[in-house]
Amino acid sequence: MRDPSFYIWSAYAICVLVLACIALRPLASLRTAKRRARKLQNQLVDHA
Repeated sequence: MRDPSFYIWSAYAICVLVLACIALRPLASLRTAKRRARKLQNQLVDHA
């Protein structure tokens, strides 16, 4: 069995990751939106 401090630290790390994801989501969504727009443009060009 692992010591309880391991579980405490893993829970803390998960919380930090979740908070980081929430904080970075606006930036990530902007980036993915730009990438999506570029992909759509490429698809339109390919179809045309």
